[in-house]
Amino acid sequence: MRGVFVFLLLLALSRGIVSAEIKGDPDSPDFVTATFLVAAPGEAIYQISGHAVIELECPSANLDYMFSFESEDAGGAFMQLFRHVYGRVVAVPPQEYLSQFRDEDREVYALPLNLTPQQKRELWRALDTRIVAAPEKFNIRTRHCTSVLLEAINDAVRPGHIEVVGSDVIGDADMNVIDAITPEDAPWRNLALRIAMGNVCDRAGTLLSQSAPMVVLQEWRHYRIIYPDGTSVALFSGEPELVIAGNPEHGRPFVTPMFVAVVLLAASAVACVLQWRGRGRRVVRAVDILLFVLVTVGGILLVIALSTPARIGGFANWNLILFNPLLIPAMFLLRRHKTAYWRFCAAYAGLLVVYAVAGPLLTFSIVPSLSLLALAVAARLMGNGVRLKD
Repeated sequence: MRGVFVFLLLLALSRGIVSAEIKGDPDSPDFVTATFLVAAPGEAIYQISGHAVIELECPSANLDYMFSFESEDAGGAFMQLFRHVYGRVVAVPPQEYLSQFRDEDREVYALPLNLTPQQKRELWRALDTRIVAAPEKFNIRTRHCTSVLLEAINDAVRPGHIEVVGSDVIGDADMNVIDAITPEDAPWRNLALRIAMGNVCDRAGTLLSQSAPMVVLQEWRHYRIIYPDGTSVALFSGEPELVIAGNPEHGRPFVTPMFVAVVLLAASAVACVLQWRGRGRRVVRAVDILLFVLVTVGGILLVIALSTPARIGGFANWNLILFNPLLIPAMFLLRRHKTAYWRFCAAYAGLLVVYAVAGPLLTFSIVPSLSLLALAVAARLMGNGVRLKD
């Protein structure tokens, strides 16, 4: 029984933490317990999909630690969007670590890991190795707390490996991951992730990248350890147990993306009618400013999000058609040339109609609320083109 397990044990003995005589059989299944814990999503950007830790406990040696992959927080959560963020595995006493989730009223669930005594020792060794390893880049989609922990479990169960069997989430499009980590009472978070990920929503990520904390909690039955001889066992040996009840706020907000989109489409329709009747110029102008500023500023923010080191998607993003940072500048530059302005408005309005109608069929990143917003903007583009042409 060499490696970090012995090292920690000897360290505890040398400091008087445990008695010199340890009771229990090291090869007993209960000598070391291994538990996978999942916390509900938090307010911080890097915990939008929840947080996961592994607890390893050896009661006979009075050793109990929670291993967590923690990202650096220098500069605050906002600055994590604009620079490369690094993380590393840390070991913290359970009560000290869980106190933050109690303070934030976040639910925490525990899943017992179905590992042999030898695999538990190897897991302890693998996690300890990551503590002293150099920090590595953190990304909420591709390299996060759960992916690092599952990678350590993979090392511990060799020559076996972890697979997910029969899941409707893992192995399919990343859109399913977004739906799994965003509850129904968080429609704005769901929409923001779809827009930021763009065409990535349509691709299937890896087992490690798709295993966000809340995904593991939802799909735990499908995780298995596969051995070279074809045999397999469940990775988790029991159902999730509630460790911290928390006090999560539930309830779908009244102002949803669909509600806002319907209101904007109705406002665009009213502006078109008023313009056709030659009335309500101030109302028409206010609606135009609102819609054009919304999609232009949204485009600027989207381009920034796609350009930062923390990005979760690329510029292959259909939503750049709707959220176009160059819309207002282009309209301003072409306004003096009536024919060019009319052609631009008509062409761009046509493109938005195609986006609204065909987009949801081509990509999961375009949802009905975005289609309605695109139709609202298209209608006012045509209205502006016709007004200047006449």
